[in-house]
Amino acid sequence: MKAGAAGYVLKGSNPKGMLDAVRAVLGGETPLDHGLAMRLLRRLATDAGPREPSASPSASVTLAAILSPREVETLRLIASGKTNRQIAKELMVSLSTVKIHVQRIIKKLGVSDRTQASVKAIEIDLLVGQE
Repeated sequence: MKAGAAGYVLKGSNPKGMLDAVRAVLGGETPLDHGLAMRLLRRLATDAGPREPSASPSASVTLAAILSPREVETLRLIASGKTNRQIAKELMVSLSTVKIHVQRIIKKLGVSDRTQASVKAIEIDLLVGQE
């Protein structure tokens, strides 16, 4: 992921799963197995180095000032491994609305993709109590 992979398909995936993953990448999503995604994001956050104890609360306050409540909710779902389609269903909004939220989150956080946005969410403990 650090090298720029758009997703990850497990070796044992069936051909339909592989095709679905390719289509998801083309649609701007990051296909990852949910459990694998959470382990990967935690590892990326840990590899980023130790945080100062006060970094999390101030980062959360800053995040609340930057992102709308709906964008924070969307970011939590992204970081938990949900696809845009799953997020749309859970939030009861259109797929287009989710894509707009994702674009705004990426821009506001100054990251290049949803994976980096997820790592940032993990780094500031946005997912505490979310699993």
